[in-house]
Amino acid sequence: MKWTLEELNSYTKFLYYETFHKKLRIPVGINGRLKTTIAWFIPDVNGIKGVRIEVSKQLLNQDINIITDVLLHELCHYHLWRNNKPCDDCDEEFIELVHKVGANESNVFTGEKTFSFSYEKYTAKCNKDKYSSTIFFQHVNPDRGELPVCVCPKCGRLLEYKGCDDVSFMKYVPSEKIKFLVKDYSNKKIASKKAK
Repeated sequence: MKWTLEELNSYTKFLYYETFHKKLRIPVGINGRLKTTIAWFIPDVNGIKGVRIEVSKQLLNQDINIITDVLLHELCHYHLWRNNKPCDDCDEEFIELVHKVGANESNVFTGEKTFSFSYEKYTAKCNKDKYSSTIFFQHVNPDRGELPVCVCPKCGRLLEYKGCDDVSFMKYVPSEKIKFLVKDYSNKKIASKKAK
């Protein structure tokens, strides 16, 4: 299904209200020049064009789960900006909020027709209990302390990372929160049609 601009704006308002319990006061537009960037949040800089979210034309042809993930990512930027908090991709507040709402930290467009996301594969170990786990992260920089804190489920000690083993592109898998939002939206849409 290809989305219209009106449907996209309506859905974005739904996502913002369901996630942050506030009304969305900015529009979502389509930017045909976006090729490698899926979407971006544009804050008001010196009153030029106003605050908005712009999405790539390619996004409109994607699965609703991917659209939801991308919009939630941009809505996190907007929500933090609206509340005068740091809102760049690398800001701690942004990373924390994105994880809280179940969206991906970064959206990487890798093809004309499908989206996939690059992940780095790490091995985390607990030397005391001989516990080991394989963990996938998106675009982290261990030198800046960006690796999430993981603990051993047996003893509670911090796991030690043993370096990046691989970088691979994986098929998109929506988080449970995104699946719930999509299902909730679909149910409300069906109920609204039945009411008419």
